[in-house]
Amino acid sequence: MLRARPASTDTDDTGTEEQSSQRKSRKRRRVKSSAAVEASDQPLRRGRGKLRQLSTEIPLDVLFEIFSYLEPLDLLRMSRTTKRLRTLLMSKETTFVWERARLGMADLPPMIDGFSEPQYANLLFDSHCHNCLKTPIKYIQWQIRMRLCKECLEKGTIMATMDQLRPHGFTASFKSHQLLAITPYFGHSQKTVLISCYDVSTYERLVEESRALHHRSLQFRVWLAKKEQEHKAFVKSCEEYQNWVTSRTETRAAELDSLRRRRLKSIITRLKEDRWDEELELRSTMETLQGHALVKQPRDLTDRIWETIKPTLTELMSNLRADRKIQGAISERTRILERLGNTFLAAWPETPHNPPASSLCLYRPFSDIIKNTPPDEDATSKLKEALDSETVSSICVDWREEQEQCLTAMLRSKKGRSADLSLVVNAFTCVKCCETKGPILHYPHLSSHPCFYSTSPVGDTNVVVWSGKRINTLKRDVYSRCQSFVRMCGLDPDTATAEDMEGADVFFRCESCYARTWQPIAGMKPVRLMRWRTAMNHSEWHSIRKVTCVDDAELLALGRAEERAVLEDDLRRCGAFVCVHCDVAETSAAARADHLRSVHGIGGEPKAVDHYRRSLKYTHVHELSVEVRPRYARMKTSSLEGK
Repeated sequence: MLRARPASTDTDDTGTEEQSSQRKSRKRRRVKSSAAVEASDQPLRRGRGKLRQLSTEIPLDVLFEIFSYLEPLDLLRMSRTTKRLRTLLMSKETTFVWERARLGMADLPPMIDGFSEPQYANLLFDSHCHNCLKTPIKYIQWQIRMRLCKECLEKGTIMATMDQLRPHGFTASFKSHQLLAITPYFGHSQKTVLISCYDVSTYERLVEESRALHHRSLQFRVWLAKKEQEHKAFVKSCEEYQNWVTSRTETRAAELDSLRRRRLKSIITRLKEDRWDEELELRSTMETLQGHALVKQPRDLTDRIWETIKPTLTELMSNLRADRKIQGAISERTRILERLGNTFLAAWPETPHNPPASSLCLYRPFSDIIKNTPPDEDATSKLKEALDSETVSSICVDWREEQEQCLTAMLRSKKGRSADLSLVVNAFTCVKCCETKGPILHYPHLSSHPCFYSTSPVGDTNVVVWSGKRINTLKRDVYSRCQSFVRMCGLDPDTATAEDMEGADVFFRCESCYARTWQPIAGMKPVRLMRWRTAMNHSEWHSIRKVTCVDDAELLALGRAEERAVLEDDLRRCGAFVCVHCDVAETSAAARADHLRSVHGIGGEPKAVDHYRRSLKYTHVHELSVEVRPRYARMKTSSLEGK
């Protein structure tokens, strides 16, 4: 709220005028001192004011001759330096200067109709948005002869989509679509979708010209044919301009690349003179050197520039050499630990899954020894001291906990399924093997599946590590099939474990395979019997309704005898077997017999099933399937269809 100033009673009009003159006299005009005037006559530092001398002291004919040797972009930049140069270069009398500069460039497209020389140069060479002056804008919208940024394109004021054209006269009629077909447009991507934007001013002009013409009249068809010819010529000219811009961009990129390669070659030559040959032979060093900011500049290397950048590059090479020594020492220690680990784990009792020897370097204390020991010091003795039963047991426990956490999290993500890894129905599949109907894998046997391992860089070498990226849970139909197999064995799918399935001692056979191999004469064709793991995977090829559980006593006895005979044969051939008493793997028959006699006090020849079982490392997918020749013509089976 404004307050009224109280009227003065003790002053007259003369006093008021004196006070107002005093208030006005407070603002004084700033006058340069004599020292400032003398300083202004002195030349400006660092070449300031040279452009003023260029436009005032040099004759115009000489100035125009100099300008004629410049490129249009140089003239455009010169016109933006001072007001005098702008007035001079933007006048119609100096058009010949722009024309000479344009004609001096090779393969430049002809002038665009309706454009002046500065406008043409601004469109071709400047990188500002013509609407909001945003920079840099690399692409030219030749359909509208402008450079526009993405924000200006999406506003809909200059270029608009079909929905944005509705306020400008666009409808769903056939005539509007005919006009849209001869309107310049530009396609750009928005959230992975290609959107066409049309020139608003051109479309409005076409709507206005054709407003009085009916879309079925002869006059409209003649007018439309003429506009189509003009549009085709316009599009062709746009392609010519775009091809020239693309060629110029590629040529300039090749020139810059040539300069960078020449600079890199000169730097490498000078570094070799300083005895960095061994480092420059490494690929990693060359990649680091090529990406350095002082090396990838598109400028020739001179003696002065080299003296400036030499300390930085020398320090870089020293760091790379030190890093190479450290990485080499880490790689050598990793390989030593892998050899020691393989020897140690060979005598280690086999559990359902043990980590690879190469992955021991990722766990403490081995990781600390490998990384923290100086590069020049031998770490073999430290690694041997750290490699004991307690350390390896702790690493194995951590490794298994990582797997269990990963697999349990995958099971919990499935609604209605238990997270108990010991259940038969909680199996997994391999994403890579599923392309060819891969196996159904149970924990802990899936730890030996080769697809679940990948390499991880440690130093200059790679180590094998377990990864759960390719593991997938069972699909709904496969999950139901596993439940059916458990019920066929007389067990509950919600509580049945792998030990329960193995204790059931059940054989399965496929009706489809049996029908193809069976002959009326008994004993002519063999019958294939499968354990539950093999049967689950076999049902992927044949319907589960064709896989049945064998309950004939004579056939079961033949299957068990044949299975034992096959295992005995593999045991004699030095297959992958481990002791059933202590889970120690032995590779030769003599070593197995000596192990049973010295450790467990069992004499005689080692027997399969009683003394040795198959190694879990090589039977992680299928159990054994055998072929028997029955002596009867018909077998009694319990089919799944009846259950």
